[in-house]
Amino acid sequence: MPTLSSRIEGALWGLIVGDALGVPVEFRSRSELEEDPVEDMRGWEVHDQPMGTWSDDSSLTLCTVDSILRTGWNLGDMVKRFCQWLYEGYLTPQGKVFDVGGTTKLALARLRMGVPAVEAGGRAETDNGNGSLMRILPAALYFAEAPLPLLVRAVSDASSLTHAHPRSKLACILYSLCIGEVLKGRSIPQAVKTVAETLSSPSTRRILSPALSGELPTFSRLLTGAVLGCARDDISSGGYVVDTLEASLWCVATSDSFSEAVLKAVNLGKDTDTTGAVAGGLAGAYWGVESIPSRWIEALARREELSCLIGSFSRLLTQPAPFPDSYWVLPGKVLAGEYPRTKEEDASRAKLSSLLECGITAMVDLTEENERHGGIPLKPYHRWIEELAAERGKEVRVRRFPIPDGGTAEKSSMQEIHRFIDTSLQQGDSVYIHCWGGHGRTGLVVGTWLVHAGLVSGAEAIEAIRFLRRNMEDAYYPSPETGEQIQMVTQWRDI
Repeated sequence: MPTLSSRIEGALWGLIVGDALGVPVEFRSRSELEEDPVEDMRGWEVHDQPMGTWSDDSSLTLCTVDSILRTGWNLGDMVKRFCQWLYEGYLTPQGKVFDVGGTTKLALARLRMGVPAVEAGGRAETDNGNGSLMRILPAALYFAEAPLPLLVRAVSDASSLTHAHPRSKLACILYSLCIGEVLKGRSIPQAVKTVAETLSSPSTRRILSPALSGELPTFSRLLTGAVLGCARDDISSGGYVVDTLEASLWCVATSDSFSEAVLKAVNLGKDTDTTGAVAGGLAGAYWGVESIPSRWIEALARREELSCLIGSFSRLLTQPAPFPDSYWVLPGKVLAGEYPRTKEEDASRAKLSSLLECGITAMVDLTEENERHGGIPLKPYHRWIEELAAERGKEVRVRRFPIPDGGTAEKSSMQEIHRFIDTSLQQGDSVYIHCWGGHGRTGLVVGTWLVHAGLVSGAEAIEAIRFLRRNMEDAYYPSPETGEQIQMVTQWRDI
């Protein structure tokens, strides 16, 4: 059974390998490929690119990975990297861009002119190509363990950067949900069944917008599982997003190995690189990185840089919370929990060191100066963790934003906290948010920040926090705690 790290790395390597296998024969018909099937890495041919060259599918996927590694979840940063790719050749295999989809190109031109991120993507029915599905894998991996409303919102917004029609967004959501199930070791038929059951529940229907729900019948062949039993002749492999999603799931479901799945995908013809990439992501997540032939990975352009990005992303996603009463709000980037110093010096040193070891470089302290619990003042830690960081050649910034225990903050004060978190993330920091117990004030800040960041609505925030805290030692405590705190979260608006 592959480990979670193996599945994450396998998914990303699998996407790039599937893409590179398909690039040389893109647009070839199925009948042409039946006469001359792809059986190994090839070069030149259609796009006149050397063997191991990957396309926009992988470039935009890698831009997303790079953005998450540096800033967590920041659509503005993602857009900047997409534009760097198109206009400067950033994260391309040979330093130049080729074969850009029309919808993607138009959307990035709008973004470059300053159109807001989620308003740039094409909204017409004719804009339902596979250009957002092909790059959604990092979001699917990053939010695989997130509350469902958060995943739906994040994936929809990520799709909207280039493809904003609800059909494209729903395709990305379905693929992301399937990836989440496959990461747990479920087969494609099992994953599809679970996703269909999830989407049929009344609670999920309330999460989906009417526009997204209205597109569910378009995916009926997938959600009923019927597509998995189709003959090859009934599987389409053009650039239409529904066809690509169906084809990728069919290829993996009807194969016994990674190699069989991606070669089957590429040899369907037409949009060979994207079908190969989307199927490769699923296949790599299911069979793990060890299942991918090493010669295919070794043939990839910029292999060492790819290895660095993929390894870093896997470590970010699998980094455990450093102590029992802490939890990741965004994997590897935003952590929340209790006061990081205890009564015992050795335990305090270990706790503070564990924060540094999991990458924390900015801290939001919500306790008051000289705050007391049980008549005993909290022991300060700010200077101590700065010294521990310096011993490791690192720097950590600690800011106190005092909120009374059980209380709330003025709106302007909360916005100042949000700005500190945002700025820290934009600078590449990982942030720890804490009060004393990690429940009331911490939940207040986490909840309002999630709403501010556009990841959940106020109504969804409390349940989202409960889900994120489910593995904490003190998960049974409410967070936020008081009615006043809960009201501030559920009614939060930035303006």
